[in-house]
Amino acid sequence: MFYIKNLIMRYKPILLLFKPDVETWIFIYVLSMIFLIRQHINLFIKDHFDEQMSWCYDFLKDNAAANMLTMLIVIACGVYYANRILKRKYNCWLLLLCLFAFFYLSTSNEWRWVSTLLYIDYKWLLVLILFLFIISCILNLTKEVMSTSRNMAEYEHDTGFSITTEQKDMLDTGWKPYAENLVAKLLNTNISHESFAVGVSGEWGSGKTSFLKAIKEQIRKNVYLIDFNPWNNDSAIQVTNDFFKTLISGLTTSSFQRRIIKQYAKLLTQLDTFKTHANVVVSLFEETDESLSAMKAKAANVVASMPLPVVVVIDDLDRLEGSELMMVLKLVRVTANFKNLIFVVAYDKEYVNQILERTGIINGDAYLKKIFPLELCLPAFESYIMVNLLYKELQKGLNDDDLMKQLVFPIYRGAANHKISYYLSTFRDVKRFANQFCLNVNAFIRDGQLSEIYICDFFYLELLHYYDFKAYQHLQINTLDLLQYEKDTAKGWVYRYNHPGSIKGIESIEEKDSQRRDLLKSFKDGTGDLLWVMFGSIQKDRDDYIRYPKNFGKYFSYRVNNDMISLADFEQFLNTDSTEELSMKITDYCRDVIPKRVSLMHHLISKDLEGCNEKQIFNITYTLIDLTQYSDIDVVPLFKSKFEKKSGQKSGDLAVGLIKAIETQIEKKVYGSLIQSILTELVSHDIIDQSMEDGGYTDYVSVLDWEQLMGLSVKNFIQLLGGKTIPIQKITDPQSRFHRFLTKAVSNIASEYYDHEHDAQIFKSLLADKLTEIYSEGDNNKGIEEFFANIDPRNRNDNNIYDEDQDMLESDIQHAITSVFGNYSGNKDFYSFIEKAFYRSLSVVNVKLKQLGLKEIE
Repeated sequence: MFYIKNLIMRYKPILLLFKPDVETWIFIYVLSMIFLIRQHINLFIKDHFDEQMSWCYDFLKDNAAANMLTMLIVIACGVYYANRILKRKYNCWLLLLCLFAFFYLSTSNEWRWVSTLLYIDYKWLLVLILFLFIISCILNLTKEVMSTSRNMAEYEHDTGFSITTEQKDMLDTGWKPYAENLVAKLLNTNISHESFAVGVSGEWGSGKTSFLKAIKEQIRKNVYLIDFNPWNNDSAIQVTNDFFKTLISGLTTSSFQRRIIKQYAKLLTQLDTFKTHANVVVSLFEETDESLSAMKAKAANVVASMPLPVVVVIDDLDRLEGSELMMVLKLVRVTANFKNLIFVVAYDKEYVNQILERTGIINGDAYLKKIFPLELCLPAFESYIMVNLLYKELQKGLNDDDLMKQLVFPIYRGAANHKISYYLSTFRDVKRFANQFCLNVNAFIRDGQLSEIYICDFFYLELLHYYDFKAYQHLQINTLDLLQYEKDTAKGWVYRYNHPGSIKGIESIEEKDSQRRDLLKSFKDGTGDLLWVMFGSIQKDRDDYIRYPKNFGKYFSYRVNNDMISLADFEQFLNTDSTEELSMKITDYCRDVIPKRVSLMHHLISKDLEGCNEKQIFNITYTLIDLTQYSDIDVVPLFKSKFEKKSGQKSGDLAVGLIKAIETQIEKKVYGSLIQSILTELVSHDIIDQSMEDGGYTDYVSVLDWEQLMGLSVKNFIQLLGGKTIPIQKITDPQSRFHRFLTKAVSNIASEYYDHEHDAQIFKSLLADKLTEIYSEGDNNKGIEEFFANIDPRNRNDNNIYDEDQDMLESDIQHAITSVFGNYSGNKDFYSFIEKAFYRSLSVVNVKLKQLGLKEIE
């Protein structure tokens, strides 16, 4: 059925030719009659216009200039109007007229035609022009059909909005047996003296219409069932008139009986129209000799004479203004209080009480009790029914099983301590939210950008949008009033909702956040839970979370900003094959557009390396190092967090890609100091878990082992030297660029471990061995002089400042040592180095150590 409907819509322009409207049929008829009487038309023209036509014929035949000018004008007009036809929408009448004229000219031989300068007569020139018109119409028609086909193909998989709140099946709610019980009671109620009114109370959208439908299905076979919708009227008088007209149309009455009810209704409306008692009395005596009460009794007798009870169902009472609502209540209680009549009225009690209060009735509940002898609230049902309905509505609107699998968690789990039924408490809420959510998520689906968002976060945000628009708007415009902008070790900058959720209550927020607390109090209950699941809960990190600033704007605009890098573009970036192309993309992203540079950095920071292949790891590493020239972010700790793994895990492609990328950057000779800092940060180390009584420890190791890190460090060291042997003077000269490099390059990484008997420390320096090799191969005596000259602060400062302050001298010496060898007790790495580097001249070394006040080597 759906396919047939699409087919009809697709070829609707063609079908219009074969199913034209009445005017088109009349037009076809006129053209056909003209063709049938063409002989008479030709004869009439010859008899009355033959002389004029002969003169025109002779003039064009004898005057070549006039003939040429006329021919050009006819051709120009033909081209002009053909172009107008193409630019305008296809016109059925125009095509019919062109076809008729074409056929008429090509079959008629009654006319004499002048030859043009193109050696054809004007008849065939006009035929060609008409043919051009027909082709233009057909092209326009074809374009319209193809455009319709494309549009239908684009939208044929979509489903429309859900526009009704009625439920087809009340079995899920349990309302059907309740409605059956109510109907049974109503049918056995004694209504031989007056009417009986039942009020069905429920909040707006809670399913009152569906419940009334369940009642009507049970009762319609045993009564005269009349549906009255007062919302169709815009005044109290119209409500009265429409009610009695609806009542008459629903009953099997004679014309006399109908006239009685009409007269009664007319008296009522006159009573409402005239303001003074005198006018009322005059109008009543003008219309009839009977009183209003007598006419009411007659109308009541008409209803009482019906063989079955009359049931009037009134819905949408909570959509009326004050005067109209009061008139309906008056009808139920007074003016239509007829025997053999039952009213079933659905309304939102809170709304009705507000209207009654406005009209001066303070105790609305007591007033309604007088109107309705029986008032019932809609029976409660399990919350999962609303959840199941939401799932079905979304499934129908999205038509995507994979997407629905992702939505199972937020739909059935809810938000923190609130179920979905808390936010969507009525059937109308569910369907309105489903319409909103399906519309907005389809904006991503149509553009192929669904991978740009985390569907669960989008669900919660749209739920906030529907449930508490004030909070939604505040979150969008004044984000930091609700969230904190924090730096995550692994993922960079994120938005955080630090409050643990409304489970503990918003009062638990610290006093320093009193403004945030007051703001949360101004929102609806449950809003904090939605903020918590989006920005506060601890989940497995994904790159498309709303909490990351690079994604935040997408969720509100339903698209990816042109100045940002989408997740799809970033994935293509990660799979770039050549280093040259990668460098060009980095330059393109970072050169001018700051949002793209920031977006790229956020993508790199939040990218989970699990599952990345060698090429992707290479591109991530290469880009992170390259970005330091465009951004002030410190990538050294970032490498630490991204390229470490728990003990026992295999490094696989991570190590290969990481090594290749660092080697490639080393060859560029640009980031030597940065690379050395990164390598130093990646050194394996153990961290004692002080909470473990048995002295155990948790082992965190880098993707690269010690040998790989040392090899890269030495390679970086040599590359920085340009392949030449560096003089010792450059190593020890504190003013040299190379010495500043070594200040970072030779810094130690210390680890502690506990072996049940004593604490010990392991000192590691990636370049210690290489530096030892340089000193041991050089001029030892000169190397010793240069080395200790760099350590002795008296060579750089006035000796007088240390004459009376020995502690300052010792402190400056220790600082000079630790600036290269690390700040560790006992200077173990320092002594290890000088023993290896100057092993041939230890006596000279001890003299230097003694001069510095340091412990000598035994």
